[in-house]
Amino acid sequence: MGKNSNVCFAELEEIACDGEKPLINPVTGKDYFCGDGPDSKNCPPSSYCHKTTEFAKCCKEVIMIKSCADTIHGCCPDGKTTAQGPDQAGCPSQCNCNRLGSYSSTCDPVTMQCPCKPGVGDLRCDRCEPGFWGLHKISDGSSGCSPCDCDQYGSVRDDCEQMTGRCVCKHGIQGMKCNICPAGTVLGPDGCMDASIAKAVSGSCEELECFHGAKCKEKHGEVQCVCDFKCTSEDRDTKSMEDHTVCGTDGNSYGSECQLRLFSCRYQKSIEVAGEGSCFKLNVTLSTVPVSTTMSSARRSTETTTRKPTTVAETKIVREITDEPLENLLQTPKSALEFSTPTTVNVIGMPLFSGKSYLELSKLEAYSRLAIELEIRTLANDGIILYNGQTASGKGDYVSLAIKDGYVEFKYDLGSGVVVLRSSQKLQIGRFHRIIAKRYQRDGMLSVDGQDETTGHSKGPKNFLDLGEHLYIGFVPGSVEQIFDNIGISTGFNGCIRHFKIGRQYIDLKYPGSKVLKAVDINECNDDSCTSMPCLNGASCIVTDDQRYFCKCPASFTGRHCEVQLDPCASEPCSYGATCISLTENKLSCLCPPGSAGEFCELETSEGGDESGITLDFKGDSYVEFPTLPNAAHSLRVEIWFMTRSLNGLLLYNGQKPNGVGDFVALTLLNGFLHFTYNLGSGTANIASLQPIRIGAWHSVKISRIKNRGMLQVDDGEIVRGESKGTLSELNLGQPLYIGGVPEFLPLKYSLVVQVGLDGVIQRIIVNDEIWDDILSFSTGQHNIEHFTGPPCLPDICKNNGRCIPILEDYRCQCVDGYSGKWCNKSEEIMEMNDNVFNQPVKFDGSNFMQFSDGTRGMKLKKTRENYITITFRTNQEHGLILWMNKGPNMRGDYIAIAIVRGYITLSFNLGKETVPLISKSRFKVNDNNWHTVIVKRNKRLAHLILDNTPSITSTSEPGATELNTDGILWIGGSTAVPSGFPEAYYHGFQGCISSITIDSESLNLSRGYSEYCQPS
Repeated sequence: MGKNSNVCFAELEEIACDGEKPLINPVTGKDYFCGDGPDSKNCPPSSYCHKTTEFAKCCKEVIMIKSCADTIHGCCPDGKTTAQGPDQAGCPSQCNCNRLGSYSSTCDPVTMQCPCKPGVGDLRCDRCEPGFWGLHKISDGSSGCSPCDCDQYGSVRDDCEQMTGRCVCKHGIQGMKCNICPAGTVLGPDGCMDASIAKAVSGSCEELECFHGAKCKEKHGEVQCVCDFKCTSEDRDTKSMEDHTVCGTDGNSYGSECQLRLFSCRYQKSIEVAGEGSCFKLNVTLSTVPVSTTMSSARRSTETTTRKPTTVAETKIVREITDEPLENLLQTPKSALEFSTPTTVNVIGMPLFSGKSYLELSKLEAYSRLAIELEIRTLANDGIILYNGQTASGKGDYVSLAIKDGYVEFKYDLGSGVVVLRSSQKLQIGRFHRIIAKRYQRDGMLSVDGQDETTGHSKGPKNFLDLGEHLYIGFVPGSVEQIFDNIGISTGFNGCIRHFKIGRQYIDLKYPGSKVLKAVDINECNDDSCTSMPCLNGASCIVTDDQRYFCKCPASFTGRHCEVQLDPCASEPCSYGATCISLTENKLSCLCPPGSAGEFCELETSEGGDESGITLDFKGDSYVEFPTLPNAAHSLRVEIWFMTRSLNGLLLYNGQKPNGVGDFVALTLLNGFLHFTYNLGSGTANIASLQPIRIGAWHSVKISRIKNRGMLQVDDGEIVRGESKGTLSELNLGQPLYIGGVPEFLPLKYSLVVQVGLDGVIQRIIVNDEIWDDILSFSTGQHNIEHFTGPPCLPDICKNNGRCIPILEDYRCQCVDGYSGKWCNKSEEIMEMNDNVFNQPVKFDGSNFMQFSDGTRGMKLKKTRENYITITFRTNQEHGLILWMNKGPNMRGDYIAIAIVRGYITLSFNLGKETVPLISKSRFKVNDNNWHTVIVKRNKRLAHLILDNTPSITSTSEPGATELNTDGILWIGGSTAVPSGFPEAYYHGFQGCISSITIDSESLNLSRGYSEYCQPS
């Protein structure tokens, strides 16, 4: 050890007060000395003497707190969190800190400020600070909001879109961060400009010649051509902006002639005024025009002049836009610029596609690798961008790029399974987007507008892409169903394509052109009638012919431009048999039946926590206290399940001030009628039920309010509406929420007739779609509350330690492991013994369906993030539904289905975000009457379909949901619960034999109760 021994001991050297600051003697101003000797002092109270051979210091005593009850301010209402101040100050119930943006659920007891993560601001840490974005991405692992990082030269402002981080760019600048200029230009303080004027050069202005309005400036021995003029809006006080708009000979519209000259200078291109007004209105097209240039030998620029056509509607100014490098300003041009009589040729510069249009090019050279880069402006949410296949029939290898439901999809098949890569964000209609799609052997990548890359790879052994047919851009002629199945859609592209690049080579899409073999129904991008975005409310614009179009409206709109909104309930958005109510301001509300909740009643509510089977009994002077109703200022939804023994009583009350003055909301019983009462500060609304309730019976009451309008519904009865008087529309609450009654000392609003509490039972409370099953865990106080032991949950109604879950007058038994049945009275061990006796393939004739419920053999069917399903079957039929689970009466609800469609095995599922069925199918047919095994594996949004150990078929659902929420009923062999809108095959029962079904490693007993079996082979 020798030399290094001192180093080791130095690392173990003891530090006074364990690194904390020692106490100072106020008399001497020095540290207390508590060692041996005449100067030794006793340490003050609440401190101790830290004494070694090297020092003797007084240190502050560290108090070890075992629980929040030992702290100075005690516990918060949850009994776990330490209160930060008196009267439960700084507790989560008062702070309401955002769970994503805040480090903690507690806050400063004085300022109520929550501790925010980096880039997150506001009192509750519920929004990004200016110049930051992406609060939602914290749930994916981000440490906080991300800086916008908008380019200081290219962006209009410092902030950006909160969901995407996209910056607002100046004219002519692109990219997520506004840092991309057109080819040949660079970004500077004044925006994009020609590279030749972006930098100063050595010399003098005598040697430098400037063009297109630029002027030479000299500084520190260097010279530079600058566009030293700005465009103002001083003359726009008397004219509208449209009066100033001019069309340039480059085919672009400019806000004024000054702006046109400014961009001509910055881009160092000759741009002249083709006419007044926008290019769209003038119908200006582009073509080749003979030009000549004459420049003075002087060092300063000479302004070019334009001879405008006498009638713009009759004569078109046309000029070819080339991809040639921009002329360097240090070179002197040889001729002068002036316009001669224009001549039109049929050259398409930037192609416009109108749904059936297409360009045909030679096949892609993509055997081992492929890189595609292009910019598109789409006018619809669906469209084929490009397709290249191995065969004309669609069989074999292929690669495709398309827009589906607004998302970009990059697909390729090397012969061992399809790879589908989907963009993370939807495209914005009418705006140019940059798409990059790459493939190297089995690996693929997709990126849109610089967003996070989507990656994937082919599962099979093949590495190479064999292509034999031509490349099609915009559409694939011939209506070959297999090709459309490969792509995923059959709709052609509607919009414009530019800057098309394959590998390192830009492909000129001009037609006629050397690369384009054939062009069908292609127009110039600047000429179409859809460019002006006439379709409203997210509709797709479809070009039909010259200057004609029609708008393809979404389901909730109609009219020529989709400007007329239909009933928002027309699409049946509410699940599980809920009632849809059309509200003001294009909104709707779903009134959920017992057992469901959520915005669209998509949530299962019949299960709860440990207290979900307990109902609370109120005695007339009882009450339960909660924190103030959350987020009730503009809207509120409350549902209460209750039973009363009296005709009068208070169910709910929340006020603004402790003396009963100010805003309030209340739900009361008066002479057997339910009254929903609220005041927003300018008048009281009183909405009463049409029929009295029945004493001793279970009832469900739903109340809701949006601004000053409210509604009330009892059970499934008629909805009663009303509104408060005056102009105020915001509900301001400041006091606790009381259920079942209020304390004796609390004065109620003078306008409330009922002043007594509820004599009855409350079974369930749902506030703003949040289920309060364990009611007492939410409470901050209670008085004279007992547990109710009457029906429907009578003592010992559920056997073998099963728990009774009340659902109004009905109930459900939640069984422990090993038992099942309505009353948990069936031993699964005995049933398994019976299963082994009758374990034979079961015959299905198309009408004998089977049902299995959640909890059978421990299966979880209701809320799952993963599924693993294995089915062995045989059939000779082309159609039939094998497996089905869903929730709700329409396609919007969650579901999963395995079916035979046209002889292929298919998988379809929806986690709640699909607008059209998401269906993947096998590569081979299965209706050959041979035994087949299909495996379905789902992990959140990603699903795999595997048939007989062949390569998997992969599909990915829409972002925004990862959990499959069903009603817990598994159908085998067909179902009577399939909503309308699915493929016809889903409504046919399965005809054939099933030998085994395994759900998440649990085998189903298919033979129980059936006498007709199939031969195993």
